Amino acid sequence: MSKIRIKKNEEEEEEEEEEEEEEEEEEEEEEEEEEEEEEEEEEEEEEEEEEEEEEEEEQEAYHVFTQSKQLNVYFLCYAYRLLGARHACQGDSSGPQLPGSRWPQLRDSSGHIFAIGPGFRVDSLVHTLLEFLKTKLQCINLDLHEIIQSLEKKKKKKKKKKEEEEEEEEEEEEEEEEEEEEEEEEEEEKKKKRNKV
Repeated sequence: MSKIRIKKNEEEEEEEEEEEEEEEEEEEEEEEEEEEEEEEEEEEEEEEEEEEEEEEEEQEAYHVFTQSKQLNVYFLCYAYRLLGARHACQGDSSGPQLPGSRWPQLRDSSGHIFAIGPGFRVDSLVHTLLEFLKTKLQCINLDLHEIIQSLEKKKKKKKKKKEEEEEEEEEEEEEEEEEEEEEEEEEEEKKKKRNKV
């Protein structure tokens, strides 16, 4: 009878030890889960920051594009105004006059006066303005190209990161299923031991 009790006590002690180990494992798992949750939160924050940066870059690209359109309209209008002044330049007394001058005057949209003197060709100024506009638009197009490339790279990176996260989630689900199966097997073994006792 005493041997049976001793054996039973030993089995109970073993079960208690196993339960303690399981509790410790559960605590460790909980800690790991908390750490993973914190990491996920940090990743989400980083993603939000990246999205905000992307939005800012998109707004900047739109602003640059709008600016290029405004420049285009401004300089073309200015060029047409100068071309329209050609007839005024051809006569000695035609067109608005500068004080003490027989040459006409032009004003830009800011109100600045451009005096037209002897030998001055409006066509040359128009050509210069159009060349400047062309160069400016080329620079803007390069900026836009760089911004678009940067956005595409970020989108690819984000897509890759999302795929990796999905793979990690699948692996975690598989691990959880395996752990559940192991726990079920352990419980079955415990039941068998208890039944034997």
